[in-house]
Amino acid sequence: MASRAETAKRIAYYEELRDGTLAALKALTEVGDIESYAISDGEGSQNVRRRKIAELQKALEYYEEQIDALERSLQGGGIRTFGTNRHA
Repeated sequence: MASRAETAKRIAYYEELRDGTLAALKALTEVGDIESYAISDGEGSQNVRRRKIAELQKALEYYEEQIDALERSLQGGGIRTFGTNRHA
């Protein structure tokens, strides 16, 4: 299990990715004449074209899920299963 500091770093990383993805989606959907948008992170950059909006939306959902899961782990949350009662 990752330390609290490592988990906080992962949350910050996914938040950065989420924010970049949101900016790209906003630019591509609000302005009709933009055909591509560049997203850069610490590891490089990529151009996103208008036809990839669905992929951006899926990525955004994934980033949000990761952030939520990591935040729950910091709070000690999560589902814990200790066993089932099959004979009840």
